[in-house]
Amino acid sequence: GSKKYAPFDRGSLFLARYTPTGELQWVQTFAMDNLRGDMGNSLQTDENGNVYLAGPFRVIANFRSKILRASLKGENYFLAKFDAKGKMKWVQRIATERTRQRTGSFYVDPAGYSYLSLNRELWAMDPSGGLRWKKALKTPGKSSAVTSRVGGTKGEVYIAGVAQDETFFVVH
Repeated sequence: GSKKYAPFDRGSLFLARYTPTGELQWVQTFAMDNLRGDMGNSLQTDENGNVYLAGPFRVIANFRSKILRASLKGENYFLAKFDAKGKMKWVQRIATERTRQRTGSFYVDPAGYSYLSLNRELWAMDPSGGLRWKKALKTPGKSSAVTSRVGGTKGEVYIAGVAQDETFFVVH
């Protein structure tokens, strides 16, 4: 439309919501460090119209009301929840101890619990953004890299992945 959003000096990320007819409802912008890999690369909505955004960042992710700073080792990710009108409800930093992890995907169940896959780990967050638990995924062979997808139905969570040796697996 006619409104322009200026990028931040160090880098930007945006989240926009449109109506089914293509009308812009709202836009949220965030400052990122614009380093390779800083992005929102996984998106979900729930039955109440809330929007969840996840992705990796290297140094700082500035969500205005909360600034996330990366840890010195491992990989750093954010998981943010916005209501249907674009107001941020919460954002959390999730850090792995190992490097070379990637945000596979995540699933939000009907009760608002979110399950985020980071290659060989599954993180469960409660509806308020608190960590419920974190578990290592059991994968076939001696794989060190896994591309996974998380899904579910009626309170159950499934993860599908491909190990480095191209073995396909599903975890329930």
